[in-house]
Amino acid sequence: MAKGRPEMVDEAQDEGSLAGGLWGLLQSVRTTIYVLPILAIATTIGAVIPQKRPPEYYDMAYGGGWGRALTAVGFDNIYNSTWFIILVGVLLLNLAACVARSFRRAARQYRGPAPETLARKLEG
Repeated sequence: MAKGRPEMVDEAQDEGSLAGGLWGLLQSVRTTIYVLPILAIATTIGAVIPQKRPPEYYDMAYGGGWGRALTAVGFDNIYNSTWFIILVGVLLLNLAACVARSFRRAARQYRGPAPETLARKLEG
């Protein structure tokens, strides 16, 4: 959260708690800036390295050590690997949190005055 900018602080968020810290991390645009390039690199690797082939293929095509390394980190089936799915999930949660934060701010900004306040202004 930015210091000196009270409009950036979400009053309902307790940054001292684990949930508040995770929520702050999820709604941060910096998280998007870090996740998107990693996802782009992983997607490019998945496009360059043939997917869903038997392990022997990678041993022959890239050599024994590199072939085993590619299969060990899941580059042989990157789009179904656990780490890739988690990365996409983090991006989706991040985007949802950013949209929720923006929507909440916009609703607060465009909400009209409370009826009591409006009545006092009309009377006075």
